[in-house]
Amino acid sequence: MVISWRRLIFRFAVPACGLLVLCLFAFIYMSYQDIYFRLIRLMIKFPGPHPFVDWEYVPSAIRCWSEGVNVYNDNTCYTVWGEPQPFLYSPLLLRATFLAAGEHWINVTMLTVCVLFFLSLATLPPAHSWRDLFIALFATLSSATFLVAERGNADLILFLMIIAAVNLRIMPLALRLGGYSLIVLAGLVKFYPFVALIVVLRERPVVIAAVAAISMAALATLLFYRHELGLMSANLPAPSYFTLQFGSANLPGGIGVSVGKVMEKFGYADGGAARATAALVSRAILPILVVLAIAAACVIARRCDLRCTEARLSTRQLDFLVVGAALISGCFFAGQSVIYRGIYLLLALPGLAELSRQMPTRLGRRLFDSAGIAIVFVLWTPFLDECLRLAGLTTRLNYIGEAQPTALLHHYNNYDNFPPSTAGYVLWLAGELAWWWIITLLLAVLGAFVGRTELWTLFCRLVSGARPRLGKPTTATASE
Repeated sequence: MVISWRRLIFRFAVPACGLLVLCLFAFIYMSYQDIYFRLIRLMIKFPGPHPFVDWEYVPSAIRCWSEGVNVYNDNTCYTVWGEPQPFLYSPLLLRATFLAAGEHWINVTMLTVCVLFFLSLATLPPAHSWRDLFIALFATLSSATFLVAERGNADLILFLMIIAAVNLRIMPLALRLGGYSLIVLAGLVKFYPFVALIVVLRERPVVIAAVAAISMAALATLLFYRHELGLMSANLPAPSYFTLQFGSANLPGGIGVSVGKVMEKFGYADGGAARATAALVSRAILPILVVLAIAAACVIARRCDLRCTEARLSTRQLDFLVVGAALISGCFFAGQSVIYRGIYLLLALPGLAELSRQMPTRLGRRLFDSAGIAIVFVLWTPFLDECLRLAGLTTRLNYIGEAQPTALLHHYNNYDNFPPSTAGYVLWLAGELAWWWIITLLLAVLGAFVGRTELWTLFCRLVSGARPRLGKPTTATASE
């Protein structure tokens, strides 16, 4: 009976706490709005004028488009932030006219999505220790989750589609194909979910080829809207290196700005030369960091024998780990993402914890033990930054997101909006280093995963000139 209760707690504690916090904040918003906005500001720094403003943006854009308005220039149906906002999602989303009917059901829709989000976490592989449970709990109730829920961003819906797709991976082939179709559909909305299809590599080559063909056909539909894609890409943001973002550009960009600031302060360059130097340093550092991360990932994968260690994970643990690693790594290197996409780290946490337990060496256990702590830290950095401000150790940056949606940060001036204190700069630097460490571990995981697939084995045999031999695909289900 004790074991039964322990299993129930480890599986349902996180979603139950998430639902309780959601109900608590809904009650506070309805009864004490001043307190609500103070708490939300503490957690995410820049709350919207009211909850779910990001989702309100979607049906309003669809309605405007159906009325003949060019929403890529001005979405005049959406003025929550004081002025019309240009559209920067997939053109296919504008054709989903049924969503326009939900413009009058914003709160009901997104409250339902938030409830489903927390319930979906019960389908993740459960924790196996109290330490893992507390790490999962803190990661779930972090600033990243508060931001995506408070804004009601469409990433919540994409998260549900991806988690459903991964859960279908242990089902018969027909249902697995349905899961891959969900990932393709999510990719057509915001593009980045396509990287989650890496999990298809566990299938037989013929299934991989079929899914690849379907994905390419789906992407080909976007060619009919290439003019709109050009307008959409022009609306993509150039956000802050220092606030509410993660991405490979942040650390080199921030270091470049630091160098420019030092040169300007000590009179080695005027403002224009300092800015040019900052840009040059940023471009020079980025490839160095990428090469170092890949090299370190290769060393970790080899020293920790990740290929054999991953083989000990259950099917669901490995699937969630690989999908989470691919999504976060893809977003990290593709560009800057708002920190709420950090919710995909929740998919990888159970697998990272299991890898730590299965590691044959103390070094490997310590390396992957550090992943959970680093993930909690980076997901809570907005809260920690706001705590520094309240303690008088720093001041709030001039963040455009306070007057616009977090997704629309155009023409942001990183040079003039530098962390205003040593404490703020140290927190930013620690957070960026933690992100690069997390990405290095995730790249090691992805490299070991690809190295174990049948497709990679066939590729190596073809390259070496050996006759390819077909083996069994790596889709067998292991027990949790």
